[in-house]
Amino acid sequence: MEDKLKIVKTEGCVVSGIDINGEDISYLDDSKKKEYYLKILNWFKNNYSEANFKIIIDTLIDYYGDYKYLYTCKQCGDSVFESTIEI
Repeated sequence: MEDKLKIVKTEGCVVSGIDINGEDISYLDDSKKKEYYLKILNWFKNNYSEANFKIIIDTLIDYYGDYKYLYTCKQCGDSVFESTIEI
């Protein structure tokens, strides 16, 4: 049986962090990060859903997309942007 990862995100006041199996991810060495990364990717692979697909796409766009201003809406004044990523 594969070991599960317990991922805990803590937020509030001046506290912010993510632990995996009780280890702060800020202090993990590269080999441990890669091990956890591959387990997380495998989890997504084995747990396909529309929501998980959207999570992955949104995250890729937010972190790696080319962000571009398009225009300002004449009706409400909001700026409209687009982000693009090619994989």
